[in-house]
Amino acid sequence: MTELSRRNFLLGAGAAGAALAMSAAGVAYAADKKDSKEEDWSSQVTEEISCDILVIGGGFSGTASAVQAGENGDKVVLIEGQSALGGNGTGVECTNAYGLHPNSGEATLGDMVRYEADAQSYTVNQMFIRDMISHAAENVQWLIDNGVQYEAIEDLDPAYLAMYKEGRYRAEFSFDYVYKGGAAGIGYFPFMKKKLAEYGVNLRLNTRARDLIVDEGGNVAGAYATDTYGDTIKINAKAVIIGTGGFGEDADRMGKLGVDLNDIRIIGTPGHYGDGVTMMIKAGGIEHGAPAFGCTNIIGSAGPWGPIWDKLCWGGPCLWVDINGERFSDEACSTYTHNFELQNVPVRLAGGTCWSIMDKNILETMLDGDAEAAQLWDEMVAKGDDSYKADTLEELAGKMEGVDKELFLANVKQYNDLV
Repeated sequence: MTELSRRNFLLGAGAAGAALAMSAAGVAYAADKKDSKEEDWSSQVTEEISCDILVIGGGFSGTASAVQAGENGDKVVLIEGQSALGGNGTGVECTNAYGLHPNSGEATLGDMVRYEADAQSYTVNQMFIRDMISHAAENVQWLIDNGVQYEAIEDLDPAYLAMYKEGRYRAEFSFDYVYKGGAAGIGYFPFMKKKLAEYGVNLRLNTRARDLIVDEGGNVAGAYATDTYGDTIKINAKAVIIGTGGFGEDADRMGKLGVDLNDIRIIGTPGHYGDGVTMMIKAGGIEHGAPAFGCTNIIGSAGPWGPIWDKLCWGGPCLWVDINGERFSDEACSTYTHNFELQNVPVRLAGGTCWSIMDKNILETMLDGDAEAAQLWDEMVAKGDDSYKADTLEELAGKMEGVDKELFLANVKQYNDLV
């Protein structure tokens, strides 16, 4: 597994927080809500600048990315479509500090990952959850080192704690550091903005990204943006970080999700046009949509239904590893949620293909005396029809095309240690 840097962690955390809520003021504010999907921005450039790293979006993820890039000595441009930093992060009360918070001993990392996955009905990548939580302590410490201020735990308002634990923010585990003043708009963004200035980051507010610049080789080489006057800026960059998670004001995308913006009251902060999502899809990204529901896990060529599907296409007793040989999910998710379709979600999020690893005893447990399934399984093994058998784990790894043998064996050992 690739270790996430502080910047990557914060970018991922921010991107995962794509919001459906935004401000009614956004309707009046967004005088530049001109459709950018088919606009030829290259013909309208009035200014051209260059940088090492362009960061699009000044919320949690974009601001942290720009600060770390500046800290690393890169020449950075940060653009934000609104008149202030913050976005959806402005009113956020707290951040997870598992490993740094004194309550961290109450739960293991595995407990935390399963809790978060359960809360999201297993429709998020559990490997990302694990990486984010396991790096939470160093990330929060990095924020503190860069001036972000939190309330002292002993000074927290008892009423706030009661609300957090029993009301809207009820949680099984509480490892949160509360921002000064109870909001990131007070404890986070003002101090990170000072760091942007200290590191020489070129911060441009009221500057909305419109389209990515893609060179002849298909590489992203910057972006076009428009400022508050409607002028078009061409920003050349060696790397682009997109931190615009919100898409709640994108009528087309919301319509795909069954939401008519004419029928809802818009609240929250303005500026959720879905620009980042639109740009990434146009550049070749894959829309998330509904990646798993309505699909089924399938082994071999026997088809989606029948005894093999009924007995062996589930996690739980067996171990799941991805195509590289790494465990990526709590395999018993469908048991916890009592929803058979959820057994597909982790596999789809891991790329759509996984290996189910079992020994003889586990295989017999899963077959549960089904003679037809056992016979079909033996035939599939004999044909090598997505099914393989070996006398040792080392031999098995050799039959699993593309698997990193050392990674696979280490994951089996870890799994057995946990069992």
